[in-house]
Amino acid sequence: MIVPRIALGLLAVAFLAVFLISDREWGLTSAPRVEHLDTLPDDPALAPVRRYTEYGSGILPYTSRQRSRRAAAGREARPPIKVGFAIREVSILRVPIWASDENGLVTYFERPDGYQIALMNEDQIALLERLSGRNYAGRSFAFWRHLWGWLFVLGLIAWYLLHRRADAKWREETGII
Repeated sequence: MIVPRIALGLLAVAFLAVFLISDREWGLTSAPRVEHLDTLPDDPALAPVRRYTEYGSGILPYTSRQRSRRAAAGREARPPIKVGFAIREVSILRVPIWASDENGLVTYFERPDGYQIALMNEDQIALLERLSGRNYAGRSFAFWRHLWGWLFVLGLIAWYLLHRRADAKWREETGII
């Protein structure tokens, strides 16, 4: 009966780590997020990209836990421009269970209240590639990075199977049917 207890203890420790580290909310949440892809250099050649991002398409607000951790990041006089994907992530109990590409490739920077994003169409992506010398059109959103919450479900199933096996073995050894 020790193996199921060890497995349950490991699951509890892993969940405690997620509880302390994750910036997601407790309840079932479908929230917009930004998946970081690249940070652009502060190069005068990229001034049109910076200007377009500063005018932007909108602000994706931080979650309540992100606000306290990232408020200092937005106070920089000239925050770095970043490239990423605007996504929608579904999470529960502070673990992600699904994500999908919502608005495609964006440029963004961090402000005190959220991400200032600028949506990009194909022409703007081509301009960004030409100015930065990097390839972004061939990149796709890696949704699998947001599926690790299912590992807890698999862990609970494994714990249940181990518990049933240990219980059956104990019943067999003691003669209880």
